[in-house]
Amino acid sequence: MKKRSKTYLLGLLTLLWLVPNVVFAQALTVEGTVFDETGEPLIGATVKVMPGNTGTVTDINGRFRIPSVEKGATLQFSYMGYVTQSRRADGRAINITLQPDDQNLEEVVVVAYGQQKKITITGAVSAVNGDELLKAPVANVANALQGKLPGISVVQPSGMPGDDEPTIRIRGIGSLNSAEPLVLVDGVERPFSQIDPNEIEDISILKDASATAVFGVRGANGVILVTTKRGEPGKASVTVSASAAVQQISKLVLLQFS
Repeated sequence: MKKRSKTYLLGLLTLLWLVPNVVFAQALTVEGTVFDETGEPLIGATVKVMPGNTGTVTDINGRFRIPSVEKGATLQFSYMGYVTQSRRADGRAINITLQPDDQNLEEVVVVAYGQQKKITITGAVSAVNGDELLKAPVANVANALQGKLPGISVVQPSGMPGDDEPTIRIRGIGSLNSAEPLVLVDGVERPFSQIDPNEIEDISILKDASATAVFGVRGANGVILVTTKRGEPGKASVTVSASAAVQQISKLVLLQFS
């Protein structure tokens, strides 16, 4: 009886000793290195454990280390301008190479008298396409720029019907005289406030000296480049939009008392 009790006690102690090891064996310390497409380490890349809020960023050598990660958890690797990737935590070192997000870098932006890809632009340039302008139901297309681009201030000074010409400032007031930006529509200097938003392909805002240098002193207050739509080969398309309103006029009766 005593021998059986000792065997039972020994087995129970062994089980209690194994249980913590089994639990702790599921928690891994994940480490590795994040590289860019050229093989150089990425500094400040984000490594996040999914799901949850646990994560870290890579150091100066592109390395990361996250303790207490559950085995089989998903690690998400992200960096601005690169495609986000995921890996499973299996106890081995994770060395991952992130690829550039070509879809964003290949977008074309109108700059001065030509076009450049976003990846090659060094100046401060913002752009908005015509579809975004159509989301704001305004009578003056210039008001549609409000809140759409950083560094652009659009103020409506009057609420009088018909007086809907806003004041546009690029990066504040830069002159004691006129602070109006230079506006070019398809390369011709003219106001664009009364242009139908449906006719606009995109609008580019040149904000700093490196972007406006080709315009000389005329571009000191910034430049707004408006590109209108062109015909394209293929099937013809017709777009129709209409609006209606009902106005009710009430007769005012004046009573005179003697």
